[in-house]
Amino acid sequence: MLVCPSCHSTNPEQNKFCQRCGTSLTEKTCPSCHREHLPYEAESCPNCGQFIGQLWWVSIEAVATVKEAISTVPAPIETAIAASPESLTPDISSVDPITPQQESEELPSPDRDASADVNLAENESFLDNAEKSEPSGELSDNITALPEDASPNVSQEDPSNAYLDPKQQRYKLFDADPPHLRVLDLKPLQATILSAWPKWNESTKAEKRNLTQAQLNIPEIALDYLKIQDECQSSAIPTIHDAWQDGQQIVLLLEDRSQWSSLQQLWSSPEVDTTKILNWMNQMVRLWTALEIEGYRQSLLNIDNLKVDEDETIALQQLYAETEATELKLQDLGQLWHTLFGESAKTQFLSLSQMLKSLCQGEIEDVAQLQANLGSIYDELQPNSIAGENQNLINDDLINLPENEPEESDESPTIVLPKRLTAIEDAGVTHPGKQRPYNEDFFAIETKINKVEYPHGENITAKGLYILCDGMGGHAGGEVASQMAVETLKDFFENKWQDTLPDQKTINEAIFLANQELYNLNQRNASSGTGRMGTTLVMLLVQDTKAAIAHVGDSRLYSITKQGGLQRLTVDHEVGQREIQRGVEEAIAYSRPDAYQLTQALGPRDHNFVKPDIKEFEINQDTLLILGSDGLTDNDLLETYWSSHLLPLLSSANNLDQGANKLIELANEYNGHDNITAVLVRVRAAS
Repeated sequence: MLVCPSCHSTNPEQNKFCQRCGTSLTEKTCPSCHREHLPYEAESCPNCGQFIGQLWWVSIEAVATVKEAISTVPAPIETAIAASPESLTPDISSVDPITPQQESEELPSPDRDASADVNLAENESFLDNAEKSEPSGELSDNITALPEDASPNVSQEDPSNAYLDPKQQRYKLFDADPPHLRVLDLKPLQATILSAWPKWNESTKAEKRNLTQAQLNIPEIALDYLKIQDECQSSAIPTIHDAWQDGQQIVLLLEDRSQWSSLQQLWSSPEVDTTKILNWMNQMVRLWTALEIEGYRQSLLNIDNLKVDEDETIALQQLYAETEATELKLQDLGQLWHTLFGESAKTQFLSLSQMLKSLCQGEIEDVAQLQANLGSIYDELQPNSIAGENQNLINDDLINLPENEPEESDESPTIVLPKRLTAIEDAGVTHPGKQRPYNEDFFAIETKINKVEYPHGENITAKGLYILCDGMGGHAGGEVASQMAVETLKDFFENKWQDTLPDQKTINEAIFLANQELYNLNQRNASSGTGRMGTTLVMLLVQDTKAAIAHVGDSRLYSITKQGGLQRLTVDHEVGQREIQRGVEEAIAYSRPDAYQLTQALGPRDHNFVKPDIKEFEINQDTLLILGSDGLTDNDLLETYWSSHLLPLLSSANNLDQGANKLIELANEYNGHDNITAVLVRVRAAS
């Protein structure tokens, strides 16, 4: 089976296009020069030379005893799924994961060029030939760094035949620069037992907690990856692509994060302020609690394992299991922070230094207390506290680490750090569609960003006004109505919007004014019936991390977050929805011939017949907001394709303008009967 790279649905092997979303399963586009029609198996773009292959990070775990081994290479996915769990599931009585030092010394160390001369295919099992050594904790007893070199006993042959799976020859050795081992996937869309197994994907969150390794027919550590990733609901845990057992080793293929920013390097960067470091510390405390459940807190104590993604979120390259011989405590996290501050040579605010000293001495006994301390320090660093007494600086050398460490309690963490705006971006595009020669849609975007530098970092404030109107009343009437409404609202807020988000009374006043302008024009023109111009309205107002939305008619607003997915924030003002709100079943309500007729619009009638829906909400995580006219939202278009066309736009690595244009192309392909407008707003918020 083939897994669609856009919607992640499975397809028969012979399919050239995804049967769900229509994405090509044979060709891709170069992300650098945008050259199209490149085969998915291509390693590099023939036009610009950009590497475009799919790499996976290899993690190797040792199995203590195995009564019945899984096949030494991944089984074909169709066979694996068709087979009964009893016939495929290994009986693993105990697992003793190897340490970071051991794992690194098991990895082959040739370069990718011809001088490497490695042929893993000639080895019965190159994993079994690896030399093992005891770990060395250079930083502290529990804090480790991955070794720089390791060279197992591997035969030297032609590197072009070096495969992690010699029989199937799907995963080709790409590099082995210890502690790195990466493979190139020669069949990147081919399903694996992890990507295609429905048991996990179709289970609820509660059911997932109770699923066992035997039920899923995957190694136990692979199940741990899935559970922890599901619990964290963030990019902290790498995606696991494939897993199998090879002799006394379990091989895991993970998302390659080797090119991600190193937390150790960023911590020392002069561009990183104290508030950002506090945010990372708070994230690590939350991760500490999540990893404790399955016993993987050691993952946070390996400095080289700590990464930061493009959204400034702490991420792990892989998981490291705790051993019975090592008892981890909350103070170990404090020692890690102490090490990072020591390497960075950064000075610390008095309260931060005191907190670290208390943590390392065992005076902070649980994560709730630790997070409360971090929250208090964060409050001190806010702009209105700059002149306070707590801004005294001392050097990190004054902190003395204790020899004894108290036990950590099991209390649940409390998120105490308030959210702050870190970035806001926007894009908008409109198109007449395939069937109309004119465009009655109109939109406006006004974003004002203010960045202020302080001794401890920068503070970003912003306010944004985003308006979309879909006009009605014929060619001349609809275009005039939508543009007039947008301009009226813009002028109103330019004068009325000062330093705080407008309240509902003010927003209502603005909408009534726009309605009155259009109504008066209709009256002057003596228009009647369908000749009276009007427009829908959907509007978003953002002030830092506070937002308000207002709408009249059937233009919609959606939000997308990593945790919540796609959410529709407006309810259409139309006859069908009115009937549903009166208690009529949906099928009956929309069987009416007038089901999609608007019950509200700006312009046709006076303010007594206009009742805008207005909501206020807090943006407490990275969020993508989408304003769309019905040409974009009809036929559940966004509900169907949001994972392929909208979810990737949460990442700042993806261009919003290009994303908006792709939405227009999608709407023209599947709708196209009406004008199409999309306004995208990407807000990034951090603690």
